[in-house]
Amino acid sequence: MIDTILTEMFVKIDDFCLLFEPQWQKSLLHSGEKHRNRAGQLCLSEKLTIIVGFQVSGFRTFKSYYQFIQHYHRREFPKLVSYNRFIQLMPRTLVPLCAYLLSRRGQVTGRAFY
Repeated sequence: MIDTILTEMFVKIDDFCLLFEPQWQKSLLHSGEKHRNRAGQLCLSEKLTIIVGFQVSGFRTFKSYYQFIQHYHRREFPKLVSYNRFIQLMPRTLVPLCAYLLSRRGQVTGRAFY
C-alpha cells in the first residue's frame, strides 16, 4: 500500500521538479563568485518525496519515519544518505517544497477554516 503511495507521490513530485528546477536556477542571484553546483546523491524529487511522505505517513517523528524508509524502502531510494546528512540537506528544499505545495492547492472557494 505505502509502496504505491510513495511511487505515485514521487511521479507527481518528479514531474513538478523537471519544470521547476531549471526556472529556479535561472532566477537565483549570482554574486560573481564561482560556486560548485554538484548534484548530490539524492535528487530534489527524492528529498521532497521523503519529506511529503512523512506528512501522510502517520509516524509521530521524522526520525522514526526516516529509519522506516532506510529499512524497508532502500530499493526505492538506493543512494539514501544517513539521517544526520538528510537533516542537513532539508533547508535546501524549503523553496521547492513551498512551490510544490502551492502548485497542489485546490480551487479557492472563498471559505476558509482556521
